[in-house]
Amino acid sequence: MEGFGGELINVDKLFELINEPDSEGIILKDFLDDESYDLIWVDWSNSNARIQDNAAALQAAIEWINARKHADGSSEPNVMIGASMGGLVGKYCLLHMHNIQGKDAEVERFFTYDSPMKGANFPVGIQLLIRDLLNLSGATASDPNIQAALQLLDGYAATQMLRQKAIIDGNGNLALSSAGFDALQAEMAALSDIKPLSDITRYIALSNGAGNGTAQESIDSDLAMEFSLTLDGVPWGGAPYWQYDVLIQGTAYTARQSTTLLYERTVKAIPVLPFFPISIEESVSYSHPFALGLDVAPGGNSNIALSQIEGALNNAFANVPDQIGYYVNIPIDHFCFVPTVSSFDLPVSANLFGATSGGVAARSSASLDNSVVSPYSQQPEFNQDHVTMNIRIADLLVDELMPHPTADILGSNLAGGQTYNFGKAFNAATPGGILSTPREISQDLVLQNGAQLWINRKDRIAYASNLR
Repeated sequence: MEGFGGELINVDKLFELINEPDSEGIILKDFLDDESYDLIWVDWSNSNARIQDNAAALQAAIEWINARKHADGSSEPNVMIGASMGGLVGKYCLLHMHNIQGKDAEVERFFTYDSPMKGANFPVGIQLLIRDLLNLSGATASDPNIQAALQLLDGYAATQMLRQKAIIDGNGNLALSSAGFDALQAEMAALSDIKPLSDITRYIALSNGAGNGTAQESIDSDLAMEFSLTLDGVPWGGAPYWQYDVLIQGTAYTARQSTTLLYERTVKAIPVLPFFPISIEESVSYSHPFALGLDVAPGGNSNIALSQIEGALNNAFANVPDQIGYYVNIPIDHFCFVPTVSSFDLPVSANLFGATSGGVAARSSASLDNSVVSPYSQQPEFNQDHVTMNIRIADLLVDELMPHPTADILGSNLAGGQTYNFGKAFNAATPGGILSTPREISQDLVLQNGAQLWINRKDRIAYASNLR
């Protein structure tokens, strides 16, 4: 399934991913072809719609796929892979289908691929800068380039995924809010309380982040973004327009493990003549009560929207009436987008910087070595670019998707006093995590006195007695 932003994780990205090899040099695309997998890409018509709405679209696709399979006489199960936001959409879809509607999606395995299961991050300092600037300048706020950039932050999906979102509160002050994120998480927790995802399908969580607690290695700048805008001949404090220019400066800071100051901005009256004093007419700052650490946390990293926002602000400032100078600078070229603990579906309270080997999924995989070269530093780093393929992930996919031995075939005579099971169950001790009998019973069965035959009895497949 497609990820956030439409063009960030699209069908072209899918084919880029599956053209990578595993540790034995097997190209994933060739492996999937050899195993007769059909690939179906689910593309959202609006990738920033509510998670619930895109989950409904995904359900429609699943039901169409299953109907098509059944019409062709196939009972093959589905494998579902949600890239980035697609993993969150997929989880909501499966929980809602099974727990609310009582429908079987026929999904045997579900992979989340660097997915924001417990939230995503966009640099909060930059968010605060943009929100403050738009609140300050109507001309900037109305610029179409700014409006386009804002869609990435203010859309439904972004609001539901961002752990912290910059807002102007009811008192007109800068603030951070997690209301949209909290509401979605509460809804998904209530769905999971009915039956967790691990009881519906084999759940595998893939992360591009470090699993050993290593922070983002090459985010060196304490500054996330800065701007300056000078206005010519603006009347100020009753003085004639020609006596003063106005200088507006803002600085956003990177949210590090020890950073609480995230944004500050000043408005200065600059005298044209040297004997008039410079005066600071307004200053605004935002410090969080505690260090968030989100920008440098271990996790899949990204540069999403940075160049778009820089270009939009440059265009907006160029068109501000009476401007005589401006600059916009974004020193960081990437940031933590999906923390490792989020891609592992760990509680929001989990330590962002703690080493972790997994979460609620049956199988989890994060980076434990720095053999992958970062596209930003051009150096090997533990934390990897968001939704990128490497040998570690390719090996796991091949291991999960290759055929595994089935359980013992049932004999024609079921001995008295014994219980036999036919079907499929999730079993962590079995290669591939799923234990199954052959798909068909090919002979008549004779149940001796006291024998029982169960069909798809959970965790008791193809064996006698209650001991297995």
